[in-house]
Amino acid sequence: MTNDPDDELPPLPEDVGVDVLTARMERLEDTILRGVSRIEQLEASVTQQTATIAKGSANLERQVHRFTVHSLWSFGSGILLAALALLAVGVAIGQQWGRQEGYDEASTEKAGASWGATDEGRWAYAFAQTGDLAMIRNCSNKGWQVFKGTCSPQAASDHMIYGWHLIDRPTLPVRHKARKTP
Repeated sequence: MTNDPDDELPPLPEDVGVDVLTARMERLEDTILRGVSRIEQLEASVTQQTATIAKGSANLERQVHRFTVHSLWSFGSGILLAALALLAVGVAIGQQWGRQEGYDEASTEKAGASWGATDEGRWAYAFAQTGDLAMIRNCSNKGWQVFKGTCSPQAASDHMIYGWHLIDRPTLPVRHKARKTP
């Protein structure tokens, strides 16, 4: 249902002249022009609001894009830093483990080398060269048996008990450091 501007005006009497009708027409034209002017103003306002909304939407889209890119870079950088930290920890643990293994092996070798340089070490080496050290270790000489985890002398089949003669120490050659010739 539309509003007719004539509805607001009182009904015309039958004997109305052209002047009255012309005045009514002019008022009606004024009302129409005001309505058209108001519609044009509303159209300009709507166009301006649409442009403002489009501009705000574009700004928001740029901000979202920047935030997304920034977030992706932050995430990627965080992953990279975490990987580098894990790598550094792995390298440090690996180096410490390798260093400890080297120290353990070197300390065993150093201890053996320093003991081998003593009189007892030289004596044990000479004893090992004769093969008698293996015989003692394996409890394999005639008249010796392993009994309850212990190597003990027992009477052999000829009813003899065998052993070995003790010596003070074997005479070993004295080692001298090589001298540099001038």
